[in-house]
Amino acid sequence: MILLEIAERWEAYGDHKMPWIEELFLQKDKLRDIAFFTSTHMVLGLLRALIAEGKIDCDDVVFIYKDECIPINKYGHIDKWPKDLCETNIQFSMRVLDGAIATRKREREEKENANNC
Repeated sequence: MILLEIAERWEAYGDHKMPWIEELFLQKDKLRDIAFFTSTHMVLGLLRALIAEGKIDCDDVVFIYKDECIPINKYGHIDKWPKDLCETNIQFSMRVLDGAIATRKREREEKENANNC
């Protein structure tokens, strides 16, 4: 189990620059449980990427923000993104991905409809 908690009350630390973090997450089967407390969104981004890449099972991750458990799906997506979590650029990135998925779905449906005529 990986526990990630973003705590705004702590001083920011450049933990996103430490290459050992990804290696630590990937070694979770050899370790029992990992609790990671951070004040930066970079670790959350890394964890979401590892989930999306299939390197970590989303069911093995608990993400806590302001004492609330925030689910991350198997694609690394957070469906109910807390309004005050992280920087605006992450929210824009999620909008880009959501928009791309919706556009691709619409294109597939239009192609299928055109083929059925």
